[in-house]
Amino acid sequence: FTLYKDTLDQGDVFKLSLLVNNISNVNADSVLVKYVLTSPDQTQDVTFVKESGILKNQKQNFEFSKNTLQLEGTYKLDINVNPDMNQPEQYVFNNILAANFTVLPDKRNPQLTVTFDGIRILDGDIVSAKPEINIQLKDENKYIALKDTGAFKIFLRYPGEPDFKSIPINDQQITFIPAAGIGKENSAKLIFKPLNLKNGEHELLVQAKDATGNASGKSDFGVKFKVITEQTISSFLPYPNPFTSSASFVYTLTGDKTPENVRIRIYSVSGSLIKEITERELGNLKIGTHVTDYKWDGTDMYGNKLGNGVYLYQVIIKDEAGKSWEDYPNKSDNYIENGFGKIVILR
Repeated sequence: FTLYKDTLDQGDVFKLSLLVNNISNVNADSVLVKYVLTSPDQTQDVTFVKESGILKNQKQNFEFSKNTLQLEGTYKLDINVNPDMNQPEQYVFNNILAANFTVLPDKRNPQLTVTFDGIRILDGDIVSAKPEINIQLKDENKYIALKDTGAFKIFLRYPGEPDFKSIPINDQQITFIPAAGIGKENSAKLIFKPLNLKNGEHELLVQAKDATGNASGKSDFGVKFKVITEQTISSFLPYPNPFTSSASFVYTLTGDKTPENVRIRIYSVSGSLIKEITERELGNLKIGTHVTDYKWDGTDMYGNKLGNGVYLYQVIIKDEAGKSWEDYPNKSDNYIENGFGKIVILR
């Protein structure tokens, strides 16, 4: 006989292949096989399987399998071919077999990741007024797929309310994507798109566990986030400033849309335009407080490196209709005068 494995992770399938040889000169009709599985606490699970007949002097493989999802510890499997002389035989001492195997319990915690529009936020961060909250649970056990919506519980506390509100997993705001299946990454996902969020601070609470009940952590995942429904954007601040090799721009954007027309113009102190950065170069702006992916390397529009000194910059942002966006007031306004800020190159 052969064993698939004698030590298995919980949820894997125990498999045994048994070669039976009819050494007589008489054809055997259908053959009854008795399987007795004895657990660590000595309880027994008995299974009878009727196999097809075996011709005289021929061999045949019998297969036995058992899912280990509900098993844990060391088990003994006793096999008896043709038990209790179901068919007349001269000898039955060679009709028995015993095999041991161990099932390792799943005790490891799954990994929970929560992002807002693809970003992991910090407590108090500003998010989109219509965010896409991605809640992903990953489990290292590849045999017990995360396919049950009961693995998740979501709660949301709205501004000015003392208590959390439970969000049903079958709510229209939620899409559940189960794990792909055995042999693939064991990862389930909830896509939560809350509707009608109001201005103010909200708090999200997520509870998650794997298929065997292991929680994703000692405590629930919780994060506070701020929603501003108005479409506003703050002044852009160079970072770092002064800079030696390159500088990005820090900004705060609110609402649920991003501007399509953005220009950053850089001037000499005498007022000459030396560089224009377009929205195509800046990349996508994101709701909240962020740093641009784009880094200005201190060169002009022809690629020439500029000298040390102070330069002026102006940010122009318009919506689809060509109207300027409303200003989001914050401390960055202190560094802007008459629509212009200063950026310093210090190599």
